[in-house]
Amino acid sequence: MTASVLPDVTSAGPRVVMILPTYLPESFGGAEHQTQRFAQKLAHRGAAVTLLAPRLERRTLAREREGSVVVRRFRLRAAPNLGGRHLEAFLWWSVCICAWLWRNRHRYDLIYVVHGRLHAFPAAIAGTWLGKPVVVKPGRGGEAHFDLSVVRRKRLLGSFFARGIARNTTAWIANSEEIAADLTRWGVPSERVHAIPNGIDIPEDGGRQPRNGVVHFLSMGRLDAEKAVDQTIRAFAGLPADTPACLTILGDGPCRAELEALSRRLGQEKRIVFTGAVADVTPYLREADVYLSTSVSEGMSNALLEAMSHAVMPVVSRVSGVADVVEEGVAGLAFVPGDEHELARRLHEALIMPAELRRAMGDAARAAMRTRFALHEVAERHLRLYRSLTEEDTCASS
Repeated sequence: MTASVLPDVTSAGPRVVMILPTYLPESFGGAEHQTQRFAQKLAHRGAAVTLLAPRLERRTLAREREGSVVVRRFRLRAAPNLGGRHLEAFLWWSVCICAWLWRNRHRYDLIYVVHGRLHAFPAAIAGTWLGKPVVVKPGRGGEAHFDLSVVRRKRLLGSFFARGIARNTTAWIANSEEIAADLTRWGVPSERVHAIPNGIDIPEDGGRQPRNGVVHFLSMGRLDAEKAVDQTIRAFAGLPADTPACLTILGDGPCRAELEALSRRLGQEKRIVFTGAVADVTPYLREADVYLSTSVSEGMSNALLEAMSHAVMPVVSRVSGVADVVEEGVAGLAFVPGDEHELARRLHEALIMPAELRRAMGDAARAAMRTRFALHEVAERHLRLYRSLTEEDTCASS
């Protein structure tokens, strides 16, 4: 392993190392895209940002620059947050992360870990050893899905790793009230919890296209079990066959073939379109009337924020972050996760409501984004936190 060179920065901005369990182009979910945009925004505001991630495919670059952001990837056989039969990958990841952080210890001020799963453990421990503040942003909320709860359920030393992450994290980013409550249940002092939502670049206008009489439903994200897209397909297929509606599913993942087969069995080939991974979702959002999500767990869904920023009315499962974002009956509709009866009812409600009401809810959703979730404001809140932590660290060392 050779230490990559961090950029020399003349600005007064903090030098931040961001650590992820997956990243583009090997994984293209909302968290990866949000992290990419967030890192660029930090760099634009004067921070020096280096991103550390695994590299599972040989063709993926080990080092590259994305604008002002340096990306360094470590070759692994499996994602470092899995453990279990992939323990070897986690152990090698731990060696790579600790070695990199040690070799570059004079060239960064703070460690920021995206999600508090198993991959966060070496970063949290190394930060404590090196006297660097460690900030962790959990990825899922809810007692069963909260990051530390997932780590604790690992059969081999799960409780040890979960306690290690919890005790060695300087500050936590809670992007939803549910995640803040999860941290409280884990005994994290309130002064270490910072309520900062995810951010989104708000388009200058809604960019909506003229309607053609067909109600366009849109689903987007990773096609894995946690997104429960099979529920989306079954609920949509339950609408009358002559319903003027279509569903577009953006994204890719391990469940795609199974979901396409389900759509065919239900006779939905002409009404449901699978696009695969899409680099730019904007054209699809401009054509959409309703954003639909049946996810069983989230932290704060970036796909939801993006849809709302384009004035697309959401119909979403009531998971972590939704109550913070969607005002029920004003900026969208919500249903209990896994309740397919209620999902079908909400879907039908969105379908038959007057187009003017759908647009009004979409406009209210966009207004909520402009008020609280603009990415530049979210980035500035993070920078203030980073400066406060590094200043405290400097004072403690002097």
